[in-house]
Amino acid sequence: MDPEEEKRHLVARQQETEARIISEYTALEERHEADHAAAAKRFDPLRLIAKAREIQRIEDPELGTIEYTEPTLDDLLETSVKTKDMSNEEKTKYLIWRMLCKTYPDLKVEDVGLLPPKLITIFSDKIPFFSTMKKSSNGSPPMRTPR
Repeated sequence: MDPEEEKRHLVARQQETEARIISEYTALEERHEADHAAAAKRFDPLRLIAKAREIQRIEDPELGTIEYTEPTLDDLLETSVKTKDMSNEEKTKYLIWRMLCKTYPDLKVEDVGLLPPKLITIFSDKIPFFSTMKKSSNGSPPMRTPR
């Protein structure tokens, strides 16, 4: 084999090796991404608890930055117990207070009714619990749907 032919042969082998390495790396990366996606879908109560303790933020052009914590099971249970004889509107106010009181400790439950109704709409868009509540067209608090 002459030197030119040997050089072409070596270059071809190097290209084959590089292509094989790239292919193996790509397959490994795809498996890693699939494993990561599967892990992200796995129920992890400790991750959920950590997220529930984090202060969340919503940016609104009119109201500014709204800081809150997502409602926890304890929040919902406490709301249910403390508001069992109250209207749905009062229950909604209480739950909103529970979400805001950790970031605004001076806020009182009775003050929540003085907040703009837009807050319910904002929470409805961001928090699954509120999205199950019926939104009114004028932004007022949700009303109980007759059965």
